[in-house]
Amino acid sequence: MNVLPFYILHQTVIVAIAFYVVGWNLMVIEKYLIIVLASFAMICVLLYPVRQINLLRFLFGMRLKRG
Repeated sequence: MNVLPFYILHQTVIVAIAFYVVGWNLMVIEKYLIIVLASFAMICVLLYPVRQINLLRFLFGMRLKRG
């Protein structure tokens, strides 16, 4: 698996999720766990189409699939 798409997506996803979570009335450790788990899940969901669609593979710097 190529890590470049993960590297490209991770900051944007973490910042987008944290933007909403930091305003919640929770303990810091709870906010941290929500941000980590939600961002990892969202990145995994976003990586699936990147791995399947050749145009997205090209845009994320991955080798194209043949066939």
